[in-house]
Amino acid sequence: MQIPFNVNENFIFEGDKLIKQGNKLGKEHPYSALVFDEAGADLEGKKIMRASTQNVLDFFRECGQYNLLNILVLPDFFELPKGIAMTRSIFLIDVFYEANDEAIFERGKFNFYSRRSKKWLYLKGKRDLNYSIVKSDFGKRYGKFFKFYPIDEEEYKKEKQLALKNRETKTRSKFMVQRDACIYLLCGEKQTKDILKGEKIMTQQQLSQRLEQLTGIFIARNTLSDALRRLNSEMSDDT
Repeated sequence: MQIPFNVNENFIFEGDKLIKQGNKLGKEHPYSALVFDEAGADLEGKKIMRASTQNVLDFFRECGQYNLLNILVLPDFFELPKGIAMTRSIFLIDVFYEANDEAIFERGKFNFYSRRSKKWLYLKGKRDLNYSIVKSDFGKRYGKFFKFYPIDEEEYKKEKQLALKNRETKTRSKFMVQRDACIYLLCGEKQTKDILKGEKIMTQQQLSQRLEQLTGIFIARNTLSDALRRLNSEMSDDT
């Protein structure tokens, strides 16, 4: 049986696609590699309460039946939840760079930590984010990746850039919702007025002026009105 290895089937860049692609790959091609690039966006320990993070964690708890080689690519090992960092994972490859004789950074060097050594690295190094507190399995030596792509380089970079743009759009949308909620709390919530015995915190005009003073960015009064109207409509739809 031929095992695929390409960007379309074996790489994902967003956690909400992990379960679907993992199930598909596991059923059609067991023993394949599934590379979760940019995994830190969904697996950082501080995000443990997010629904998307819980879905990813649930997948890794239950995907053993597929016999997939799950590879997580992320910026910081210490940000992983303890369960994945210490027990669910088999080994850690810590990639780093060094300056050459011309003071130019060269990428591609790595230290290897087995199941046992990465456990002690997590326990001893997490507090100070110290990767040197435990010796790697290679001792004073290190490994090195050769400069080549086992997949289509252009397609990989294209898909990664697209995922980063999608994530940026989602983040911007979240901030817009938070902004609208703040405007609502300051200018529009009836419960707030009741608590303050009918006194508004500030009018829309006052808020517009104060925001411009603080940020240097003018926000028109109709923009504030639209935010209040949008949030009121959304809350009405939920009730």
